[in-house]
Amino acid sequence: MDTTVRMNNEVVLDHMLSDDPGMQKVAADNLNAYIRRKERENGIMRSIIDPVTVTPADLDPQVNNEEPAIIFEREPDTTVAVTVPFGSGVDSTEIEGDRFLVTFNTIRSLKKRKSKFQLMTYRNDIRQIITDLDVNELLEHEDRRFFATIDSMLGGAANTSLTAAGSVAMWQTVAGGLTLQSLIDCLQIMPKGSGRFVPATIVMNMVRAMDLLGWDADDLGPNVREEVGQRGWTQTEILGKRLIITIKRDIVGDNDVYMFAESDKLGKLCVLQEATIYPEVKVDMVEWCVMECLGMTLAQVTGVAKATLTA
Repeated sequence: MDTTVRMNNEVVLDHMLSDDPGMQKVAADNLNAYIRRKERENGIMRSIIDPVTVTPADLDPQVNNEEPAIIFEREPDTTVAVTVPFGSGVDSTEIEGDRFLVTFNTIRSLKKRKSKFQLMTYRNDIRQIITDLDVNELLEHEDRRFFATIDSMLGGAANTSLTAAGSVAMWQTVAGGLTLQSLIDCLQIMPKGSGRFVPATIVMNMVRAMDLLGWDADDLGPNVREEVGQRGWTQTEILGKRLIITIKRDIVGDNDVYMFAESDKLGKLCVLQEATIYPEVKVDMVEWCVMECLGMTLAQVTGVAKATLTA
């Protein structure tokens, strides 16, 4: 075992199993820092819209319920604002008027449990063992609700014209698979909307991205083509746009290409509580779950576009 990993594991376990609440908090803080770094690295939604940390002092009271929320002024060129329903059983809400509301929901991982004696035997980073499943659960939930809300906001099906986008379909079918020309066609969808935004980020899954391996030197340039031939696809940009390639095929389908304007054009992603671990020791068993509280409203239908690629 790596000496640094071994020492870190011993510190985390000693602090977590301590009877001293202060020591337990140190262990939780160590795990929380690891969780939040993994969220920043692996969340698609969080890579597209910059999260903003808020505090209880930022919250605005609601008239009809006690759910935490913040009221934001609507930008002059905003058409329709739609909430992303992170909470279980909560529907997305279309918001009209001069202001829009960001409501908050908690997302909680399933409770996990492990014998402290089993944890002592691990040779890998114990923070990874304890938290990876929880982080994946939270991010899966975030990304699934985010993209489902986008699909609904774009009309629920390809080639549906949207009044809020100037009677333009922001989700269109594009023929030809993933070629240089078809990708250019995809990028032209967003500027045709009434917002006239330009895509800054492209999202596709790893299966569709493998088509890029077949692009020739005329498409990629000789230097990139040579690198692709030697190392595979390692580029983080394409056609001047940031490229996010995800393994989440059940969320971003093989024929889906999503495009997003710059973060500040999309809406608000507010974090009231960062992902926080709640450990509990019962005799020899360590139990824990991870919970966060966040809210999001997509405030620009014209800042998002989607293409469904056809053969």
